[in-house]
Amino acid sequence: MNAGKSLAPKSSEPQKQPQLQVGSAAYEKQPGMIGSVLFKLLSRLYFLQDLLGRVVAGTTPILVHNLGKYLALKKAFYLTFLEQVDGDYLEFGVFTGSSMSCAMQCAATAVVSEPGKTGFFGFDSFAGFGDLSDEDKHPFFTNLNFKTSYSDVNRRLQKKARKNQTVRLIEGFFSDTCDGHSPESYGIGRARVILIDCDTLSGALSCLKFCSSVIQEGTVLILDDFFSYKGHQEKGVFGAFRQWNAVDGHLKFRQVASYGMGGVILIAHA
Repeated sequence: MNAGKSLAPKSSEPQKQPQLQVGSAAYEKQPGMIGSVLFKLLSRLYFLQDLLGRVVAGTTPILVHNLGKYLALKKAFYLTFLEQVDGDYLEFGVFTGSSMSCAMQCAATAVVSEPGKTGFFGFDSFAGFGDLSDEDKHPFFTNLNFKTSYSDVNRRLQKKARKNQTVRLIEGFFSDTCDGHSPESYGIGRARVILIDCDTLSGALSCLKFCSSVIQEGTVLILDDFFSYKGHQEKGVFGAFRQWNAVDGHLKFRQVASYGMGGVILIAHA
């Protein structure tokens, strides 16, 4: 027996850990300690949470959606810049020209290495939807809500055009300007970015069929109001895309992201 060792029984009680003072060197070394304390602190700031909730709830959905659409355009031109996808910008459903104006600015800040002239083509009746079929009728999609002035929008966009940018607005209902026409007849080459913002199945289907020949690998297709008509698979822009893609099918599409109050961003690939 080694007399140098104590024969006292070991205590079964757990040893107490020393308390760490906030701000001390030992405290700073504890992984996740600061984040945990901050989380607990913020979780008790009920007034801040309520304020944030009021700001979000009080923000008009139109503002949220349009901001999302502008960011979608930014993303589209950035992605096509990275992949060196050149071509024109096509927009169907120009309305006041805000989206096309944003697209022109996004394109100017994300240019391919040797840019040529970029055409910006906008299609719209500027008179609303016209007579809608029963399958296209929707409580919000009315002529009253979407009637604008062609001359005012055209003047606005022509002023926004930068070097190597050309703008052309084609006035008329899609059944008159897209059906039976080819992109080449308007001077459209390959498509870099396409925005379908025409809400109804018949309108979106006309636009998609019109674009078939100019969509290339890497073209970014932005589909607005993708979940309208209560998400019905055979109505609205979603119904038009499913019907068109099932027949055309020369390219496949992957979803890049969603935006706003129901828009999606797709990219074409082989």
